[in-house]
Amino acid sequence: MTFSKQTTGQKGEAAAIDYLKKRRYQILEQNFRCQFGEIDIITQKAGVLCFVEVKTRHDASHGSPAEAVTRYKQHKIIQTALYYLQQQDPGHNEMRFDVVTVDYDSHGKMMIDLIENAFETP
Repeated sequence: MTFSKQTTGQKGEAAAIDYLKKRRYQILEQNFRCQFGEIDIITQKAGVLCFVEVKTRHDASHGSPAEAVTRYKQHKIIQTALYYLQQQDPGHNEMRFDVVTVDYDSHGKMMIDLIENAFETP
């Protein structure tokens, strides 16, 4: 079965949003874009602003989903988050960077995992 990168990403993000909502995260933004990059999901829970990167994989040929959040990608997310804070919520001081991984097993079953505080600002 062939999957397009875009379709895989969209399905993964939709599953991640459902997953986060069930855990009582408030979804503030989806696919926030600016000149620095994109953040897949911006949420809030218990007063903490969470910038969430979603990575989806159908097989392990390109590594695990979490491995795809490279240092370069982290840097872009951090820059974008700082821009978001400056523009949208300059007084907010509690934040973190999370990664939601969406993986499919050999039978096509979706497995979702949330990695809180997956990385920090340098």
